[in-house]
Amino acid sequence: MEYVLFLFLIVYLMPWIFAEARDHGDASRILLLNVLLGWTLLGWIAAWLWAGKAPPRPVRGGPAQKSTAPERPALRVIRNPDAEPTPRSPVPGLEECE
Repeated sequence: MEYVLFLFLIVYLMPWIFAEARDHGDASRILLLNVLLGWTLLGWIAAWLWAGKAPPRPVRGGPAQKSTAPERPALRVIRNPDAEPTPRSPVPGLEECE
């Protein structure tokens, strides 16, 4: 009898076990849904669908992780205020014709 109860519990909690095995970010919420509404077949199916959904990927260009390298001071650009600006061509790589 204990084996049947244990087997039932394993099958009942399968959506949560599956989510934990996939390192799903919402595994604890899936467990909560499974425990509270899993006894209804609809709640159990919803937990399975949520556990099978791919977790959101981090956005590229988002906040970077903190570096472990020591922080260096920022570089400052020092310009000579008396110097004339260098002429630039309107099209890069082409010289102006005179």
